Amino acid sequence: MAVSSIGSTAATTASPGFTPTTSSSKQLTQQDFLQLLSTQMQNQDPMQPMDDSQFMAQMAQFSTLQATTTMSTDMTALRAHTDINTATDLVGKKVTITNSTVGTVTGDVTGVDASSGAAQVIIGGKSYSLGDITGVVPDTTSTTAAPATTPSS
Repeated sequence: MAVSSIGSTAATTASPGFTPTTSSSKQLTQQDFLQLLSTQMQNQDPMQPMDDSQFMAQMAQFSTLQATTTMSTDMTALRAHTDINTATDLVGKKVTITNSTVGTVTGDVTGVDASSGAAQVIIGGKSYSLGDITGVVPDTTSTTAAPATTPSS
């Protein structure tokens, strides 16, 4: 990997000590970043050392990126839990499903399936995505209790 110094046209080769971690996402890990930074500091020009503000800015940028990635992962997990709760709340209710495969189906939700990683409602033995629900049919058979009254004398 060639690294060119700022203000110079000369290119230098990174230290043989730096070997990026290979990952399926082809992104640098925190360990890669620290190893690269260490190599950069070891090979810097002693007459023009790296500015402390550059070092701190790079560390802050990496910390921000790491925090954003963690927050994104947490939000994805929260969304999955919310979807499971939503699907569970629909058990026993009549819903309308509309999608391009089955058209429109209305039926009672009898269960929830989260085995695929995404919560799905079960209607008539088939699983449907929460995103396919186009309506919840109001329950007309339920009765509300009348407030208790006391006879007046």
